Amino acid sequence: IQNGFGITCLALARAAWETGKDPSPLLFKAEDAYRRAIALAPDQVFGYQNAGDLLVWKARWEGGSKATRDLREAEAILKKGLSVSPGHAGTLANLGRVYAVRLEGAMQSGTNVSPLVTAGEAALAKALAQDPRSQDALQYLGELRLAAARWKAMHHLVKGADFDRAEEPLERGFRINSDHQDTLLAL
Repeated sequence: IQNGFGITCLALARAAWETGKDPSPLLFKAEDAYRRAIALAPDQVFGYQNAGDLLVWKARWEGGSKATRDLREAEAILKKGLSVSPGHAGTLANLGRVYAVRLEGAMQSGTNVSPLVTAGEAALAKALAQDPRSQDALQYLGELRLAAARWKAMHHLVKGADFDRAEEPLERGFRINSDHQDTLLAL
């Protein structure tokens, strides 16, 4: 019940944010629900997976130092979920997304992004090994690779193949399910 309530609150928060409204009250409710889900069932991965997803959304909406804190917390929560259920495709995909969003943020600071790319590629490769048709894993892999290509472009290191490599998982996801909203937005 807690996970379902959290999922609903997060969906409503996304809708609020997309229409220019403050998503904070709904994010607070979703985060509270996920934390209760983890407390009630610490041996089930879904609370961790959903809490990590929520923290990534918060990081994208908040930006700055709050985003850095949220992403570190998301990474820790998702890794805890993987200790409960090693190899869980959805949790691995969300962990890969954490690295993609951290990579986007690192572009402004001039930080070496290689460790983020390596960690993100590894998590997403494991997710796709578990579920080769995972829309989320394909989407996040495309986002990760696109951010890496943009970083290379900023440092005059980019090759055309870098952007092709980013597009490949997005196109594969589109071929699997052309109605998946996030894939459509990324293309």
